[in-house]
Amino acid sequence: MNVSIYADEMLFVNFAVNMAIVLISEKITGKSIKVSKTVLASFVISVTSFVAVISPARIYINFLSLAAIYMAMTMYLFEPARLKDLIKYFAAVKAGSVFINGTYLFIRQYLGLGRSVYFFIVASALAYIWILVIDIISKRDTYYHNVNIVCNNRSVNTVGFVDTGNRLVEPISKKPVMIAEFNAIKDLLPDPVVYICNKSESSFREIAEAIADDGFNINIRLIPYKSIGIENGMLMGFVADSADIDGSLIKKPVIAIYRQDLSRWGGYNTLLSPRHLGGV
Repeated sequence: MNVSIYADEMLFVNFAVNMAIVLISEKITGKSIKVSKTVLASFVISVTSFVAVISPARIYINFLSLAAIYMAMTMYLFEPARLKDLIKYFAAVKAGSVFINGTYLFIRQYLGLGRSVYFFIVASALAYIWILVIDIISKRDTYYHNVNIVCNNRSVNTVGFVDTGNRLVEPISKKPVMIAEFNAIKDLLPDPVVYICNKSESSFREIAEAIADDGFNINIRLIPYKSIGIENGMLMGFVADSADIDGSLIKKPVIAIYRQDLSRWGGYNTLLSPRHLGGV
């Protein structure tokens, strides 16, 4: 059966597929590329491929020639500083191409949807969606952690989320601060503190007076912070005995008490700083 492919169709399909290859390689490498560069590179590669196919010299164009074209695209988009970076980025580009071709073959062979070139666009979209799903799952594994906090022979288990914007530090020790929901850590606190914190209008002074004779007051910290709409805020916190983050022990962590919900959907109840996991 003969299949007619028009020039505009070929250019459009090639452009869409090349865009998808670049977007997938971005997700694989974690490197962000300007949209203008992505569009320009995809357009140039599409035109180059089209000219190569209709050229009388097409019989001389082989795999190495096409590889050279994609190598040039890789160098333009990712601007690698070293040879090993070039190899890594080129491998990501080729992996994107293989992934899209594999998805296209799956559509043809297992779904029986025909041989239309437009199914390359469908395959590109599906391949990109799968990469996004994989990226979300991998980020969940990276950003969510089990946190066990111990204080005064009591312990609680919480779900911590690494917030890259959490730069909160305790002003004296300069230690990074974990921000924990009150309801998640109230079992660590003395009963007078729990009682006072449950009052919606309780003040720092009331809390200080409630724990004055408890012995817990030596662990109390006042932590200044700034946020949108709050220029000079203050959180009450305390120094726990330890915190275990996925098996990594932190001694004397500073915990800030947050009386509201940190997560709208209840996915976590503690905010971690990147420094808690060795970041900066």
